[in-house]
Amino acid sequence: MAVPAAALLAVSLTACSSDSPGGDLGTPPIDLPSSIDVNIGGDLPAGFPADDVPLIRGDIITAGGTAEEGIWIVNVRSADSVDGARTEAAKLLTDAGYTQPDDMAGSGVYTNGTYTIVIRAASQNGATVVNYSIATKR
Repeated sequence: MAVPAAALLAVSLTACSSDSPGGDLGTPPIDLPSSIDVNIGGDLPAGFPADDVPLIRGDIITAGGTAEEGIWIVNVRSADSVDGARTEAAKLLTDAGYTQPDDMAGSGVYTNGTYTIVIRAASQNGATVVNYSIATKR
């Protein structure tokens, strides 16, 4: 399903905003693609760099992105604890050659020559969910 990118950004910014609902979020500071493929349950979007971005074991809850723009967001449900899932995600990335920038150690940011990935793990409705935000370096 193609979803306007601005709609996804607005939803994510609203969820993170401390302002009252309906407030003006202004213009995003990034160029957004006109649409992003979003898959709910099970599948990664077409063009996802699965060979270059190792994901933890678990069920894909949602995944979206576009190879054309080089951005993806993936949410994976894990049977592990939050700390266990975060540790597994970090180990998979470092084993694949990703490193954390010195000034961002412990932040969940990992990079290699091609991608920057931010991982977050949290408990959601009694389950552990790991969020991956992936961007191609330009």
